[in-house]
Amino acid sequence: MSSRAITLSALLVSALLGTQGCGSDGATPNTPASTPDVLSSEPEPEPDTSEGEARTEQDSASAPDDDANASHEDASAGPEEVSDAPCIPSCEDKTCGDDGCGGSCGSCAEDDDPCTDATCEEGACTLVFTDAACDDDDACTEGDTCAEGTCSGQVIDCEDGNTCIDNWCFQGNCMSEISEDPACELSITVETPARGAILESQDIVVVSGSVSSPAGLIDHVTVNGENVGVTADGGFTTTMVPETGLNIILVEGTNTVDQEERAAQSFLHGESFLPVGNLEAPTMLSDAMGLWLSPDAFDDNDLSDVDDLSTLAFLVLDGMDLNTLLPNPIFEQGERPSFLGCDYDVSITDITLTVDEVEFAPVDGGVHIYFELEDLYAYIAAESDDGLIGDNCADAKGPVSASLISTDVTLMVSIVNGAPVVTIDSNELLVSLYDFDWTIEEGLASLVDFLMPLVIGSIEDAIIDAISAQVQESILPLVNGILADFTSFERIFSLPAFQDGGNNAVMNLKVGLDDAVFTDAGVQLSLKVGSSAEDELEISVPGTLANAHCEDVPQPPLDKLPKIATAEAYLDVDLSNQLLHGLWASGFTHMTITDDLLGDTTEEYDLYNPKITIEPLVPPVVHSCTELGDAELQLGDLYVVAEFDTNNGPLILELYASAIVGADLDIISVPDGPDALGVKSVTPGTIVLDLQSVVGSLAFSDEVIELLLAFLVSEVIAGDLLTSLIGAFPLPEVGIGSYIPGLSDDALLTFDPKSFEGIGAHLTLGGDLAAQ
Repeated sequence: MSSRAITLSALLVSALLGTQGCGSDGATPNTPASTPDVLSSEPEPEPDTSEGEARTEQDSASAPDDDANASHEDASAGPEEVSDAPCIPSCEDKTCGDDGCGGSCGSCAEDDDPCTDATCEEGACTLVFTDAACDDDDACTEGDTCAEGTCSGQVIDCEDGNTCIDNWCFQGNCMSEISEDPACELSITVETPARGAILESQDIVVVSGSVSSPAGLIDHVTVNGENVGVTADGGFTTTMVPETGLNIILVEGTNTVDQEERAAQSFLHGESFLPVGNLEAPTMLSDAMGLWLSPDAFDDNDLSDVDDLSTLAFLVLDGMDLNTLLPNPIFEQGERPSFLGCDYDVSITDITLTVDEVEFAPVDGGVHIYFELEDLYAYIAAESDDGLIGDNCADAKGPVSASLISTDVTLMVSIVNGAPVVTIDSNELLVSLYDFDWTIEEGLASLVDFLMPLVIGSIEDAIIDAISAQVQESILPLVNGILADFTSFERIFSLPAFQDGGNNAVMNLKVGLDDAVFTDAGVQLSLKVGSSAEDELEISVPGTLANAHCEDVPQPPLDKLPKIATAEAYLDVDLSNQLLHGLWASGFTHMTITDDLLGDTTEEYDLYNPKITIEPLVPPVVHSCTELGDAELQLGDLYVVAEFDTNNGPLILELYASAIVGADLDIISVPDGPDALGVKSVTPGTIVLDLQSVVGSLAFSDEVIELLLAFLVSEVIAGDLLTSLIGAFPLPEVGIGSYIPGLSDDALLTFDPKSFEGIGAHLTLGGDLAAQ
């Protein structure tokens, strides 16, 4: 229906209603009473008592309206068909908008999204994008606005331009951490001196290097605890006064992003180095070893054990058989005693005697010897088978005796070509017989008076000559041999490897006599000693470390031993370092350590099946001037590759280690064997590590690595290496089987150690002499 039709119908209804309302029950003149009211088929509405609403309807009815005016015009023009149908609202296929009757088909519900507005278009709700401000619930964006229905903002920029810092935003705050890229690590490189350098006679050593810190600014750098300046390009330079022996360089640095790094390496420095020599011809070191023999070593007034020279001489004399020493007959053919045409053959048999007293004592220039033989008994026969008239010469036979034979002699000791030479001045050898007597038991007694003077003096002389010969041929070689074997010898021996698969060390130890001082207080022997090894490594070094002592004024050889034990020996630190150099050059110190040596130690850290290879870049050195114990072993730049199995797979560590380890030395009791020199305990001093690389999962800190390596270096390497060094200690020993009848051929007179320690610049040994 058109709007015009609706207006006309409304007017018509209003007119009809108005007419009916103004009349009475009776019919008006113009309207028949019987005419039905077609628009009032419904009850007439109750009048509205609301004044305002009534006024509004009236105003509406009387308000000018173009359509109303047109209706009047149309009405005046003529009648028009008026519809009486009501307005029916329609919302078919609509969710919103007008229902056609002035009503609503519904409204579009707003959501809480600021980026969309709900509008009604052609009866349907449609979302329209906005460009309003919004919040995308991300604290790490800013300036959030709507675009195409999505709320988004500008990501907060946390980047600082450093590619080694990973930056990100978290809950509105900028966070950062150092990149795990190896190129971003703080690194320190020591450029001079080179790793494993061996420097000679330098007052000042320049330490220089560089620091790379891509992740942050360098905070500070220290060299051995002292701050050093760093240039803009990361370089640093400082100096240090080197000590004799191993010098450790420890460089530590930090940066502004809390990275920490260290570099550790070492060098060997000496005032001088000695030529190495070779296995056949080692370099000899003067006064490298010394021996002290107290008067008790010559004679302790106790013949019950073999621990002095007098006891050895007693055994020699006690085994002496004059029956074999004296010729029979005593006189040679042209020297026989003769009387009245009778030439006598004189023989002496059944000789017996007793060794009563033997005394040895050092004196100025040599050794004084005195011994007594008692109760000499022999049977003498003077016989002749010719005469003036047939065989008519009288014979005389009977025992001869002497109460005492004494011998007094001084053996003089000199040095010839590095060896002791013991001599006797025959004019100083005094053999005396006391109470010598011959009792004739057979033969013509009347002949005794003429025969006795002819025979008895010659027999006495023969016995004296025999005793003198025994001194010359037995006692003299015994003393000379003992001194020579103690002071001049050469030994080539092999030290077994740490474990199977390691390197043995074939070494030569050569000893000669530098000087000998004999006084009544004892004997001081100063020895020149050289050691060398069969080289297995291709090395180029200036030599073996010399003058590694801590004394301002080196001690003279005579003062190097305390001289309080029966026998003492010292080993100079220079010889110790020569021995260690030989062990290093032979490959002995290049080793592979497995659980055979470590046991269960590594399992404490969940490390299994260890295989640790060690290669020292410089030879180990030893000092006896140390606060860490009797001796100090210094190990420089050990290149270590440690392989383990772990719960997370294989682990391989590559690193360098330098260490200073102290050791207390002692005499170790060996069951069913002689006591031995050994290491009682070790004390770790300075141990520094320079970790180069890690392959695998390292489930523990650098401190744990240091603990493990500290045990490895101190207990295994240092302990066993010092034990090997001590095993090469040239303990004197003398073969005495050839001198003393009744002893086995391999009988030895050895040094029986009782104390072992470091004193001054030496390893010192005290003890007794003993036969084995």
